[in-house]
Amino acid sequence: MALLDHRSDDVQLLRLLSKISEKAGEFSDKHLYLSEYYRLIGEHGYAVEQLEEGLKRSNLPFYGRARLQSRLDKLREEEAEKEHE
Repeated sequence: MALLDHRSDDVQLLRLLSKISEKAGEFSDKHLYLSEYYRLIGEHGYAVEQLEEGLKRSNLPFYGRARLQSRLDKLREEEAEKEHE
């Protein structure tokens, strides 16, 4: 039971981190945290959507954009592997 509680805390922490990142103007982090939140609760489509939305922002620094794209590529790869199982 403690493991489930810990995981629940992690999920809520990710939501909080996304809000803090947004307020701090760290939009790539906001989208990464929110994407991971959705992935952990089983909403893969929303996880991908968050990364795609982040990549649409014109004001992202190169490093932030690269992190979002890398994570999006990984999620799509995982999705393709699940479809072939």
